[in-house]
Amino acid sequence: RKNMCITLSILGQFLNVDGIFHIVSPDVKIVNEMLENLRSDIERISIAESEEEKIKIYKEKERIFNSLMFPRDYQVIRIPTIPIPPDYMRRLVDILYNEKIEDLTASERYMLINHGLIDRVGKKFKVSDFGRKFAEVLVR
Repeated sequence: RKNMCITLSILGQFLNVDGIFHIVSPDVKIVNEMLENLRSDIERISIAESEEEKIKIYKEKERIFNSLMFPRDYQVIRIPTIPIPPDYMRRLVDILYNEKIEDLTASERYMLINHGLIDRVGKKFKVSDFGRKFAEVLVR
């Protein structure tokens, strides 16, 4: 769950989202116990073939599911994001995707090296495997 918040925060910045919120239960231990107790039912719902069957399974333990999914007590934490101008993001993705490293400024090259998106090979630079995959995900 922690990784999901980090991932959402990063993606939110790339997509220029102005708010990422994390909803936290003050008593995580109880939530974890409830999730564990409902694990088999959640799995049954996920493999149920029809919507009616899914609803039937949910209704068997509706009170427990509802208290887990719609808690009375929770905290909302706004995760800070730093806006990245969309045109700048498009430019970086285009450079990585089309391997036009010569279009980068010196400071951009070093920034992307530090983040593992490009590699230095002797006196030249090339898009790293990670950088290529990163750009492919954002182009889709």
